Amino acid sequence: MALRPTQVQWFEARVPRDRAVHALEVLAGAGQVELETGIDQNDPCVDSAALNGLIGKFDTLQRRISDELPSVDGEPVRQLQQPVATAEKALETLRTWHLRDLALHREMHQIENERETLSLLQAFLQAAGDHTKGIDGMYRESGFLVKHIFACPKGTLADKPDASGSYNEVFPSTEQDFWLVVSEPEHARILDGTAALLQCKRVVLPAWLPADPTEQRRLTETRLRQCDEAQAALTRSLLDHRNDPDVRQAQSTMRLLRWYARHTIRHDSDHRSCRLSGWTLYPNPGDMEQILQQEQIEANVVFCPPRGNLKPPVYLSRNTLAKPFHHFIGLSGTPGHQEVDPTPLLAFLVPLLFGFMFPDLGHGLILALIGLLGARKYPAAAILIPCGLSAAAFGLLFGEFFGATGLLPALCGCPLEHPRETLIATLILGFAITLLGLIFSGLEYYWRGELGRWMLEGAPVIALYLSAALSFIWRESLYFTLAAALWYLLGIAVLCHRRTLANYLDHLGRLLQSTFQLATHTLSFLRVGAFALAHGALSMVVIHLSQSVDAPLLQGAIFFFGQIAITLIEGLIVMIQTTRLILFEFFIHFLRFEGRIYKPLESPYETDKGRNRPASPRPPA
Repeated sequence: MALRPTQVQWFEARVPRDRAVHALEVLAGAGQVELETGIDQNDPCVDSAALNGLIGKFDTLQRRISDELPSVDGEPVRQLQQPVATAEKALETLRTWHLRDLALHREMHQIENERETLSLLQAFLQAAGDHTKGIDGMYRESGFLVKHIFACPKGTLADKPDASGSYNEVFPSTEQDFWLVVSEPEHARILDGTAALLQCKRVVLPAWLPADPTEQRRLTETRLRQCDEAQAALTRSLLDHRNDPDVRQAQSTMRLLRWYARHTIRHDSDHRSCRLSGWTLYPNPGDMEQILQQEQIEANVVFCPPRGNLKPPVYLSRNTLAKPFHHFIGLSGTPGHQEVDPTPLLAFLVPLLFGFMFPDLGHGLILALIGLLGARKYPAAAILIPCGLSAAAFGLLFGEFFGATGLLPALCGCPLEHPRETLIATLILGFAITLLGLIFSGLEYYWRGELGRWMLEGAPVIALYLSAALSFIWRESLYFTLAAALWYLLGIAVLCHRRTLANYLDHLGRLLQSTFQLATHTLSFLRVGAFALAHGALSMVVIHLSQSVDAPLLQGAIFFFGQIAITLIEGLIVMIQTTRLILFEFFIHFLRFEGRIYKPLESPYETDKGRNRPASPRPPA
């Protein structure tokens, strides 16, 4: 188990200017690089203002027509030459696609209107029968008569409308009624108003309509069939247009350039290549060069001291067991590079404390199941899996199953039957965890090159704490306690040599504070045993309540809802207490949280959950 955060290296890589975008994409896909921001942002490798302007225009147009565009699932071109030129080409592709889309929709609208007109005409011809003979000349200019045909909703013409003495005929059909009107020109406006009130549509007679009724119906049917064929062909054209690979490519490429524009890449001194710099997990430059060469990118990578006073990030353990416990670290901060990474240890320590405080086979399995089901949607719920399994394991040791004892053999005895032993066991556990924190503190002194100082002021505190604890079972260890105190006094005398009395008294005050703090932290672990006893007592109350009623259905309800309440409420309280013990009784002894977390360069495809992610092999961490 690695206790120290993984070492990260400062790198500087020089890549060809025309492959800078692809190089950045490959390194992001490998997940081993963090670019440093805020340094040397002058002389960018790409005209950022021009690129961002083109991206803004593309995004504006894309938002306007987002409902028409195909989904972005195409891969960007693998060898982007010049980002600005590529962005201009993508923008022109989208504009051309949009104009073609407008033309297709306009044509479709015209066909739909023509088909609607022909459908009304066909229905009228069928309803009127032979009365349509000579109807082809109805709309020819005439100074004496105005002739109209209207399609009205079914039933609205039950009482034939008054058309002021004009020729007025109604032809009923299945879906609507047709109204044929011949009137004088001065009545045309009144006629249009009447038709509007009746919600009637005008039936337009085309110029190609012949005089013969049979020919009228045949030609109308032919025209309708031609409209249907044209509409089907246009629908296929629209579908092909929606799936245009060029516009998919343009969107995907702009997504990549949008991501690229958020990062600063500088010109190299020769202005023919670009320079990338930041932090990496690669153990040597050759590994990074190999990843880039696999994508035909010739690069020169060097590891060197970082420029300025840049603080290296910290890469904490990412193994599967430790992952659910990262939030314990996040609650307080990030350990520094010369601090212990406690994440792997938490995978053992947190379930141990949780299971001891909540020892029940049934409740533990329920919590593990909740964690298993909830982790798919809420990753933080995965912590319930190891904690629930630990609670189930302690339930087997203590013989508890949904609060009932006697059903399982109590391998370590029931806590309620052995309260003193339970509390003593938790004191020993608290002593071991506190002592481990002090040892970790000494390890950090060694990493910082201050082992001599720790031997004078840290090591005697551990000796004092250990000997004082042993005095409860071996009184002679108090002599070692006295020796440890003298060791500390001698150490501060050396550390405070040629200093004021105030410095000496300050160290004495620290000793008293540390002694009191270690005692209270150790006693604080008594809550672990207290909660184990409380769990047993609470479970017994639920069982006795269920047995105090005679109705079997009510018994089952009390038992069921009581167990649910215990699982949820006590599980929450125990998790809070576990968190408190870890943060305030363990971390406080060795962690100062002086670091910042390592954040690898995010791939442009992360938002698509890995879809179209470049197939770059990940190097060994």
